[in-house]
Amino acid sequence: MDRMDNYATALWKHAPSIVKLLEGVESKSSEDVKTDLMALLGLSIDAPVVVEDPRPGVEDFEQGLLSAIIACLESDDASKIARVADMLRITSSIVVEVFRRAARPGVQTAETERCKSWWTMLFSVAEDAARLVPTRLLDRLVQDWEELLVNLRAAYLELAMQRLAEFDAKAGEEVAEKKDDETRDGKRSADQKTGRDDQRSSKDGKEARERRVEERKKLIAHLGISPNGQLYLTLTSLLKQLSSRLCNSLHAPLRARIVLLLERLLAMDHKAIANNQKFRSQDFVQLEDLDLAADAVFLSQNGESGAPAGGVEAEIQAESAAPTVDETVAGSGEAEVTNGHASSNGRGLGSDPMVDFEFYRSFWGLQEFLQYPERAIDKQEQWAKFREALRRVLDLFEKYQVQETSNQPWSKAEPTPLRDAPP
Repeated sequence: MDRMDNYATALWKHAPSIVKLLEGVESKSSEDVKTDLMALLGLSIDAPVVVEDPRPGVEDFEQGLLSAIIACLESDDASKIARVADMLRITSSIVVEVFRRAARPGVQTAETERCKSWWTMLFSVAEDAARLVPTRLLDRLVQDWEELLVNLRAAYLELAMQRLAEFDAKAGEEVAEKKDDETRDGKRSADQKTGRDDQRSSKDGKEARERRVEERKKLIAHLGISPNGQLYLTLTSLLKQLSSRLCNSLHAPLRARIVLLLERLLAMDHKAIANNQKFRSQDFVQLEDLDLAADAVFLSQNGESGAPAGGVEAEIQAESAAPTVDETVAGSGEAEVTNGHASSNGRGLGSDPMVDFEFYRSFWGLQEFLQYPERAIDKQEQWAKFREALRRVLDLFEKYQVQETSNQPWSKAEPTPLRDAPP
């Protein structure tokens, strides 16, 4: 093959065949290409058995996949570049199938290492592709990974749960066998048994349970399903690579989809959700940073301030009492718009009676719960406090819905341009 030199072809002799099949996405459906590849890899039931020629391994597939992807990326044809996403989708489906076959009861545990090799290969190539593909293709990749990563994670966990179930079953058999041996060897009768014997037996049982717990922990670490294991590190690394290609201001919706996908794949309190995106910071508003009740100014239901007016407070009241441009334009008996917010009585959010000092403190108090989600469930009263504060915020969101500024030529322009916007 012209995409692989003679040395590479001699070293990975099955790679050219894999390249040829992957290039078939131009004329065949992805499902047909997947079927052909699985037959070549020996994963198909109808695949012929070739004794003198071993099946392609994960290294052959990796080299073939990389060669096919590089060939597409070096092309000037946009449709050919888009085939990279198809190739990654096909490879992901094959990896899922490899894991599901290994998760069947009775399969040798040695297949676990083979599955991990396929997993590492897929994400290594996927990260390389995420670095090299044009930006216009990232939306397609994110759309595919939103489905594929969920399926891959489910297949990985299915295999891990099967291995843990086999370990637990084996441990249970050993305990039962030990009890049978003790009975068969002739345990001393109750009148011959001393208190020291009972104590020794209890100690031995405790040590055996501790050994099983440690062995189970080692198995979990070996399988890579711990919070810092292979499963979650590879998922977050790929999504981090995709996110690093995007601009904050130009690709905000796409970055948001990546963050939501990350939250779907990981536990809510997993540090990678925040730290990997560099969103978690110790600098957040705390209750002791807020104004005191004597310094806060909030309008009551009749539009008057609850605090003595003077100086800045008087200016705030005078400004809120003066009619705005929005109110002048919308001067009718219907719902009016004030500062871009709709209100049934013509008043804006700032004069709503719900926005009082208590709401002020509860609103900013939400930052602590969002920063440390575990604090919301530490105590029952904390969870009730969080729910009540969030409910009040959502009620105001629903009451004062954001208007489309593009349909309001009188809306004021942004005071400053977006910081992340290109010049």
